[in-house]
Amino acid sequence: MNNLMAFHCYFINETSFNMKSIILLFFGAISMLTSCNQKNTKANESVNADSIRQKTVFTDKIKFDESAYPYKGGILIANFGGEKLKAMNSEGKGYILYLKNDTLSEFIPVDGNLNAPKGMYIADNHLFIADMSRVVVYNLNDKTAHPQIITFPEEDTFINDLTGEKNTLYASVSNTGNIYKLDISDIYNIDKQKLIKFSNVVGANGLLIAGGKMYIASYPANTGKISEENVVYVINDLANPKPEKLIDKSGMYDGIQISEDANTLYVSNWEPIEIIGINLKNKTITQVLTDSDLKSIADFTYVNDKFYIPDLAGSKFVVFESTQK
Repeated sequence: MNNLMAFHCYFINETSFNMKSIILLFFGAISMLTSCNQKNTKANESVNADSIRQKTVFTDKIKFDESAYPYKGGILIANFGGEKLKAMNSEGKGYILYLKNDTLSEFIPVDGNLNAPKGMYIADNHLFIADMSRVVVYNLNDKTAHPQIITFPEEDTFINDLTGEKNTLYASVSNTGNIYKLDISDIYNIDKQKLIKFSNVVGANGLLIAGGKMYIASYPANTGKISEENVVYVINDLANPKPEKLIDKSGMYDGIQISEDANTLYVSNWEPIEIIGINLKNKTITQVLTDSDLKSIADFTYVNDKFYIPDLAGSKFVVFESTQK
């Protein structure tokens, strides 16, 4: 039994099971790895493990980074901040960095509005950020203005990832498995719109919409134990959402990206720590990336032959470049 699984078993035996402990369980696993060691963007083409060569590591300003998202030729990086990785907090120490031309700069400072920022999405020059039990929305025309706040039902304590299409935002909730949709056409009054339950997938984590379909990564947030339900799912018709298993290989899945040729889905896994490639034509699975220095691969993005990886447990940001052209 490895350290991650041992932690899960101990936690379940020693704690009462409620919404707070669910979140603690998920992040406790990350903390265990840390103590032991420390979106919808398209790629140019499908890659394989042999083509991954160059690696660049960033640690300056990085503090428990969970998500990456492309923006104006660079990458936004969501950080929890703080001295320790905390499962539940209202400390307001979260912030967003911007990586461009190998330089990290402040994008959204520690302003007290973000606690544990995760998945991001941009629409109409507004940045949507999943943050615990809510989504925080910044107007990028005036980042100093107070953000709009989208609140979720009380039981939905772990908003994890965001994606969207046209005027609709989708949000996954890992502890309940709920996936919500929200009309964002009235961009300046988003917080007044009503959330609509779209679907449900056990441990719903990473989201991606591509080719009119939604792909969902499942993580065992409630038990910490991988089950046959923790796979990658697909919803083939957004107008009639019925999740179906895309693959049978179980894991602790997180981020999702797709190749530009739309033939390969890239999905990050916490157990083992890797990125897999799923051939969408024949459903074969290959290991695309793994690295012994990585302690985790959270909500990554993939742009122009580069994987941009937030190593949440390792508190570093790593860029892997493919030599395949």
